[in-house]
Amino acid sequence: MKKKSVFFLFIISGVFTLLTPFMFKTQFMSPPVHKEAYFGAPIPFFYSPFDFPQDQGQYPLVVPFELSEATFSFVPFLFSFLSFFLFFLALYYIIARFFRFGGYIQKKSNE
Repeated sequence: MKKKSVFFLFIISGVFTLLTPFMFKTQFMSPPVHKEAYFGAPIPFFYSPFDFPQDQGQYPLVVPFELSEATFSFVPFLFSFLSFFLFFLALYYIIARFFRFGGYIQKKSNE
């Protein structure tokens, strides 16, 4: 694998990781035990304090992400980044092998 490809996958993974809090919203079906909403995917790495209503009639509640009140956690961010990087790396290898061998794996004959 070329260094350029790894660098490209590194950048794409970082962009996807940083955009996930804005793409996905947190939804609550009932009042939560904790008073924080977590954002990010696949492992939440931003959390934000939120005043949840106690009235059961206001649920399900969708909480949008606001960067101004969010607190960043570095270790979950690294795990999310690593998850996306490994996912895109696997996709890259699958697609590269598919086109390299013309859609099938050539078997050597022992004849």
